[in-house]
Amino acid sequence: MEDRHRLDLRRLPAALPVLAAILAFGGAAAAEPLRGIDVRTGAPAEVSVEGPVTHVVFLAGWCPPCLAQIDELRKWETRYGADGYRLVIVAVGRRQTAERVGKLDRDRELPGRLLFDSDGSLESRWSIADLPHHRLLDANGNDVWIGDEPNAEATAAVERLLQLTSGEGR
Repeated sequence: MEDRHRLDLRRLPAALPVLAAILAFGGAAAAEPLRGIDVRTGAPAEVSVEGPVTHVVFLAGWCPPCLAQIDELRKWETRYGADGYRLVIVAVGRRQTAERVGKLDRDRELPGRLLFDSDGSLESRWSIADLPHHRLLDANGNDVWIGDEPNAEATAAVERLLQLTSGEGR
C-alpha cells in the first residue's frame, strides 16, 4: 500500500472535535423538545419528538402558501395519525402575535399541536428562511425529509417510517 493512502493516526485527535461538531449539527438540535407557547391554552409548552414520525411545519397566518396547505395537513393527520404520525405546527413570531394565531386556529381549526414561536428560537434552531417549511423527523429526531410542501417524496418518507415501526406493509 502506498503511504499516501495510509491513515496517519497522529492526526486523528485533532480531527475529532470537527467530526463531532459535524455529526451533532444535523440531528442533535432536532432531538431536543420543541418549545413555544401553546396557542390553545396560552401556556408555555414543550413537545417531545417521539414516535415513528414527527412532522414539524413552520407557517404564518399572513402567508398564502401556508394557508393553502392546511387542508392537506389535516388529511395527513387523519390518514396517518392512528399509525404514529405526529403533526406539530409552529407559527412563527414574525409579523404576527399569539392572539392572531389563535384567531386563525379558531377560524380554520388547525390540525395537530400548535406552538407559537414567540422569540424565534425554533426558527433559529433550524435556520428557517422561507415559509412554509416542513421537516419530517424520525423517532431519534433526525431529519428524514425537508421541503416547502407535502408532496409524493414526503408521503413516501412518512409511509416508510410508519412501515419500519409497524413491520408491516401499508
